[in-house]
Formats: sequence, C-alpha cells, structure tokens
Amino acid sequence: MEPNAARDGVTFKVESDVPVQGANAAKRRAADETLGGGTMSRAGAKCPCCPAQMTMEDIRFEGQAKRLGAAMTAVVVDGPGGKEYRDPTPHELAVAGVTEADLESAFAEVPFGVPHEPLPRKEAPGIRVPLYGFTRWSDLFTPRQLLALAILTRVVRGVKAAAIAEGYPEFWGEALWAYLALANDRQIDYGSAVCSWHNKAEKLRNTFGRFALPIVWDYTEVNPFSGVTGDYGGAVEWVGKVCTHLASVPTGDALPTVVCGSAAAIEGQYDAVATDPPYYDAIPYSDLMDFFYV
Repeated sequence: MEPNAARDGVTFKVESDVPVQGANAAKRRAADETLGGGTMSRAGAKCPCCPAQMTMEDIRFEGQAKRLGAAMTAVVVDGPGGKEYRDPTPHELAVAGVTEADLESAFAEVPFGVPHEPLPRKEAPGIRVPLYGFTRWSDLFTPRQLLALAILTRVVRGVKAAAIAEGYPEFWGEALWAYLALANDRQIDYGSAVCSWHNKAEKLRNTFGRFALPIVWDYTEVNPFSGVTGDYGGAVEWVGKVCTHLASVPTGDALPTVVCGSAAAIEGQYDAVATDPPYYDAIPYSDLMDFFYV
C-alpha cells in the first residue's frame, strides 16, 4: 500500500519475489515488519499519506455515519507451487459491483426479502460491529455475497417439490431440503465480510472462530463454486458426512440414560460427565445464532 501521486488516497499492488533485506534474522524480521506493517493499532489508524492519527472514536464515528468503505486489494489463486497472489483485474473489479436493484430482484422469491433485520444493541458482549455502523444483518455481507446467498436460498427452497416431482417419497424431499438448508448455514459462516485470511495455512477463516462478531479490517471473500476451503461443495460434503455418521449408529442398542443435575452431587458411576461453565450473559448465544436464523 502506497500513497498515490496526489497523496489524497492510496494504491494497492502485490509485489512478487521481494528481495531479502538484512544481514541477520533480526534485521530481516524488522524489514518484513516495516514492509508489511499496517495502519491499524489499538490506538486507532495512522494515515499513510500524512502524520495524522485517527482515534478509534473517530473511526467509529465515521462508521456510524456510513462513511466506511472497502476496496479489493488482491486475488488469491492456485499456482504450481501453491497459493499465488496478484492484483485484481478490471473484470474482477467490475463483476463485484452488485446493485441494490440486483439484490431486490434476487430476494424477490425469498420470504421477507433482503435480511435488513436489525443487529443486536451495541452493548451486546462480543458483538462489536454495531460500533462501526453495521446495524443490520445484511451489513455483514458484501452485495455479491448477498446475491449468492439469495440464489442458494431460492434454489434450496425448491428442492422438496423437485424431489417429489421426480418420484421421491415426501419425507425424502423433506430431508433433502432440511440438510441443504444446513449446508446453506455453513456456507453463510464462510461467506460473510467477517471472514479473514489464515496466513499460515493460506485459507479462509470462517465467521465464527469464537462466539463473537468482531470488526474485520481485511476480510476475505471466497468463490462459493471454487472447490477450495469455504465453498458450497465443501458445505454439502460436511453435512453429508454428519448424516452418514449418524445413520451408522446401531438402532437396536439400548438407549443411554442422560441425567441432568449438579456436578457437585454426583453419586454412582457414569460413562461420561459433561460440565458447562456458568457463562450467564457473558456470551450472547441467542443473538449470535440469529446470524443463521435471519
């Protein structure tokens, strides 16, 4: 990232074969940190064009005024030796431009339309995005991601009727519809603007690495039909694996006895004891699960 000629904005480019700088490991590490250093810190953001420093309060104010944006900086592709990184092409920049009219058309056959339902209040623990102006569930997705999710939802909603029309029993159609709905949920987890890039493994990191919705400054977007981590084929495959595993459980065996009670008052012998810490309201489970419900 470098300031442009007028120093009123920045340009992004991918550098390949960057020469090694520094005579020893410490100097090379320092050179790498200087070259790859970002602008964000806990104190705020440093302007790359001038000495100005924006505090976190400044950034949140701009976000709540809807003045935060995003720019495509790099494209990741598979190469002969692994992942390769390059600048986006004009075509890739153009196809990312999905209009509001495109979304309204895509969601026309989806109940309740575009998911503009409000996010939880700003004070919800772990849900930090409202502080930066993300006030609706739809704000957590790029327009292109929303368009893909609308199409997947619309198609899955027709699976049951299509299966019955092909001669499958109704309960088969119901099961296929339900399982693919779960695959959609998994795809949503890997298809939001809260996904980040796993530098060491060089793959997409899903939305919920923990029970929180933090702000992500450098998010990663996956092609849902690319055959890589986070695509729709993988979502269907993982749901299928769970179904296969559950179907292999013997049905003739004796059912287990589950006892719910205090772990401090256990008497007798048990095959397994599962305890859950008293989180109380430290983790907003129901608010976070609305991510999938909505």
